[in-house]
Amino acid sequence: MYDVLYDLPHTRFAINAICFSQDGRVLASGDDAGYIRFFDFPLGKELRRVRVTTAVTSLLWHPNKLDVIFIGGVRGNVTVMSLHVKAQGFSLRTGVNAPVDMLAYDACNGCLAAGVGTDIVLFNHPEDPWTFGLNIPPPPMACADDNKLLLPLPRTLKFSNNGRSLIAKKLNCSSFKLMADKVSPTRMDYLA
Repeated sequence: MYDVLYDLPHTRFAINAICFSQDGRVLASGDDAGYIRFFDFPLGKELRRVRVTTAVTSLLWHPNKLDVIFIGGVRGNVTVMSLHVKAQGFSLRTGVNAPVDMLAYDACNGCLAAGVGTDIVLFNHPEDPWTFGLNIPPPPMACADDNKLLLPLPRTLKFSNNGRSLIAKKLNCSSFKLMADKVSPTRMDYLA
């Protein structure tokens, strides 16, 4: 059994993503209407609310900047938002028209990875609004027993080896490790 530690205040829209700030004092939630709500944790008081243009599908706080949050959208965009007095942001284009389901950031080399549809998109300097992403295609499709193709959807992304490796776990597929040098992939190793 588990204990309920925190219950988000009622919203009319489905909450698709939550994340904590680096210091654990603020909880952010993103919903289908594009609202990101920030709550004092553990008191539950809403601190502020901002809105983006599409439904929020993933959230990730910048590991080194308390006032920057990455917001994954339903149309394949990643919004980089600065939470100064007036929230301002810009969108990174992934080139894939699918929800951004997963985000990971490597502080060693300033690289953002986004799981978008079946692809993984890497951004070398996500704080630069003119940066372009490098799309990494999915591994081979997996077949189920009834010969249906199963799409390998990224569900977990984690940088390791001081940012030179990206480990991805994809639904309906084995894990694989992408060896990268400043987001220029050199090889992919599929792990069983």
